[in-house]
Amino acid sequence: MPPTRSEWVDGEDVESLRSRIGMIRGACRAALTVDELITIAVAQAKSALQACAGTLLLVDGDDLVVAAVDGYPQQLTESFARTPLSADTPAGRAARSRRAVWLGDPATKVREFPALQPKVTGFAGLAALPLVAEDAVLGVLGISFRQAREFTEVEQLYLLVLADQVAAALRRLTVPPPAGHALIDDDLVADPERRQAVEDLSVALADASAGLDRLTALAARLCGAPSAQVSLIGAEQVVAGSAGAAPSAGTTGRAADSLCTVTMSLRSPLVVADAAADDRVSALPPVRVGGVRAYLGVPLSIEGRPVGALCVYDQRVRDWSPEARGTLEVLADSVSTELRLRSLAARDARLAQASRERTTLVDRLAAAVSLRQVAAVLADAVSALPGVIAAAVVRLDADGGPQTLAARCAVPEGRHAVAALASAAVSPPAAVLELADLAEASTGDTARLARLGIRRAAMVPLTGQTARGTLLVAVGDGFDPAHGDHLAELAPIATAVFDRGAIHEQHRLARARAAFLTTASAQLQSSLDVDDTLQRLARLVVPALADGCLVHLRAHRALRLSAVGHVDGRIERLLRQEASTSGALTEAVQRCLAGGAAEVSVDHPLLTLDRLRILPLRARGRAIGAITLIQPRPGGQPGLADPALLAELATRAAVATDNALLYAKRSADVAALQYRLLPPRLPQLPAFDLAAHYAAGDASLDVGGDFYDVVALAEDHFVLVIGDVCGRGADAASVTGHARSVVRTVLEDGASPAAALTRLNRALLATGQFGEFCTAVVAEVRGAGDACAVRLAVAGHPRPLLRRAGTVTEVGPGGPMLGMVREPVYRQVELALTVDDVLLLFTDGVTEARRGDELFGVDRLADTLASGRGAADVAVEEVRAAVERFRDRGDDDVAMLAVRPRGRPLARVDLPDLADVAARTEASARLDALLPTDPPAARRTLLRRVAASLARSSAGLDGPAQLAVFAVPGGWRAELIRPLPGPRGADRATVVRHGVQTIMWTEIPVRGR
Repeated sequence: MPPTRSEWVDGEDVESLRSRIGMIRGACRAALTVDELITIAVAQAKSALQACAGTLLLVDGDDLVVAAVDGYPQQLTESFARTPLSADTPAGRAARSRRAVWLGDPATKVREFPALQPKVTGFAGLAALPLVAEDAVLGVLGISFRQAREFTEVEQLYLLVLADQVAAALRRLTVPPPAGHALIDDDLVADPERRQAVEDLSVALADASAGLDRLTALAARLCGAPSAQVSLIGAEQVVAGSAGAAPSAGTTGRAADSLCTVTMSLRSPLVVADAAADDRVSALPPVRVGGVRAYLGVPLSIEGRPVGALCVYDQRVRDWSPEARGTLEVLADSVSTELRLRSLAARDARLAQASRERTTLVDRLAAAVSLRQVAAVLADAVSALPGVIAAAVVRLDADGGPQTLAARCAVPEGRHAVAALASAAVSPPAAVLELADLAEASTGDTARLARLGIRRAAMVPLTGQTARGTLLVAVGDGFDPAHGDHLAELAPIATAVFDRGAIHEQHRLARARAAFLTTASAQLQSSLDVDDTLQRLARLVVPALADGCLVHLRAHRALRLSAVGHVDGRIERLLRQEASTSGALTEAVQRCLAGGAAEVSVDHPLLTLDRLRILPLRARGRAIGAITLIQPRPGGQPGLADPALLAELATRAAVATDNALLYAKRSADVAALQYRLLPPRLPQLPAFDLAAHYAAGDASLDVGGDFYDVVALAEDHFVLVIGDVCGRGADAASVTGHARSVVRTVLEDGASPAAALTRLNRALLATGQFGEFCTAVVAEVRGAGDACAVRLAVAGHPRPLLRRAGTVTEVGPGGPMLGMVREPVYRQVELALTVDDVLLLFTDGVTEARRGDELFGVDRLADTLASGRGAADVAVEEVRAAVERFRDRGDDDVAMLAVRPRGRPLARVDLPDLADVAARTEASARLDALLPTDPPAARRTLLRRVAASLARSSAGLDGPAQLAVFAVPGGWRAELIRPLPGPRGADRATVVRHGVQTIMWTEIPVRGR
């Protein structure tokens, strides 16, 4: 059967618990008799936890005696009606250890107490709680259950509070024993200063008992008694010296049971001839057991303060002569003198030790700078006191709620609980809170602490001019109240140093905030990329100012989540997925943009968004976005975040983001203009392979002057143009556009390369201003893919390179720049191109790429081109990669244009989508129909290779493509091409690629070719 639980604590019903605590406090205070109190205790314990049985046992000497029982069978009740305190029972263990015993599991109960088998007792679970008051165990309260029982923290706390209140009331109501106790001065015995003096004496006499033993032996011999002893009366009776049958030095006993306590209380000699017949002492345990029959005692005092007694005694009835009394009084004076000397030495040692400890503590406090260092010193100092179980220092006026500065406890759970309790408990200065008071302040935390043995707590306020805090010291039953004075003395020093630490904390935070803003400004201004700037902002905020950060940017009247950061990587990934689709969060940000900074809470099924601070980003009088901070829980490290810092950060972030947005817009405008100065695409020429590359320089946002074009006049007749206008910016862009238009127009009219350059020179001189120069190369290509002629003219431009069979040469004559000479002469050269030759036209951005003072140069370009093989796009890509590897900066534009004859076309098939298997199969079938039938063997071989290569090469590719077969020297070649993919990522705004990409190439020999 599963463990049962009480109904009233289900769901941690704290209010119900507090109500019951208030009720039992009132009932225990109102109880007039012990019987009434016992009835209340057993009834409350049973009803609160729905126990089946309950009992209360009182301590009687060395035994536990049943005072009340309810629900136990008579036979079981008789078995524990009187049991020794030393018995191995739950009640005996609770009384000896002064700790509650919780046995909810039958297996555990039987393992620890084999005699308590459920089949024998009829009960499966139990709880035994000691009743302790004024450091004395008065009894045990017990309850039992028929079924297994799980004791929750709140249930345990309730029973502990109940036991605490019952013990206090029981102490109040207990009838004093007859006889000797009536003569005992309780106020004198309990006097803390007198007890401290006795404690000092006990320590001082630990290694000096031999001298007192000689004095007691002398007292016994002179008085004719078989036994003598010196007793010191503190919280207990301690034997300081003995002779004869008396207990040895160091033996302790109950002070209330001692005849020496009566002697000290009387402050005069106590003479007893027959103790059994003397009503003053006959009920005391030493008399009842026959250990003392005749007694003669003289009080011992130090500086007028009674500390004990010197006595002689006999186990037989006898009269004490006046001489014996006088002798004992004289010896008592000697003992008092010895004790006084020892007391002075002990007091001096104690004061010296206390002074050293105080000096050490003050030095440590003086060396502590920050609040946390001060709190750590305080917590360490008080937690070292005897009886202290846990201590915590909490700042109460910190931003965001109470802030734990230090917590000390041997158990981690206790550190958290005592810190939380210090934050929740409110008390008058230097107040001592009992367990019931602590439970009302913070039920769950008190329950956890109560399990560690804590029964009360001292609250020391730390209230300065700058900061307000509290020191909570949680103690158990063994805490000496005298240490409370130490805490009171510590309070003024601690408060002053605490205040100083708070001032240091303020200065430190001010410096840290200034440094943070300086770093933030540098970070935000170091990038002009919008997304990078916003992500930098998120990384700055986390974790310095918040646990998480979301940055929204307003774009086209909508909000876009642009950056995310969080201290927990898993939550950051979840935020990226969920925050952009959260309508509630978007609405909250929109309201903030309309109204201003705000703290909000947003409901979300997967994310905790209950502590959000939203700050608008405003620049140039408009809201461009918002920062959303996921604030940390209160009570942690004092953070940098405050309203002034956050407002300043938002302002700086808004300016940096606005600058990045302006830069991005201008970059986009420049890229668009630059793109307009280049052809939108290259013409598709069946017999030729064309590829072009353009990359803008990054030295400024101005438009570059490099341009290229391909003017297709027929499938076997086209013209390549590449040029470079001097300068950058709007003027260079206008010249570039004008030059490209003029060249294209005159070439379409049939002009030769030299004539086209002459016409362009004339146009620049006619429409431009002096200093607007331009270089260019014009190359006219005529013929089929297996044999063609090129006419070439150069105007002040780097000469093209021709790669043929692995050898690269410069081609073309030199000529003057355009726009400089009114009647220039441009010479033409003619050269032949064969299959797989590559003619590369380029601008000086390639050869003048720099690494320090070194140029890339024509020779390095020629070597790069010569080492390559294959199509035009491959040659262009290899040169581009070599230039990128070489240069350490990209100040100049780079433009390249390449052409390669592919051979004489035999067949061509268009594929709508490379990823479509059916389309590839159909393309192979159509190619079979288009290819010449002769020679058949070569035809079959090529088709097989094409089918295999097509499946292998197209893996992972999609989009349109073209499959073509060419006649090349010595055989047939099949090529699979597609439009050259455009640039990706950041290159999209500055890089242009044109032409086709060869993704498959297979060739077979054919006889007669």
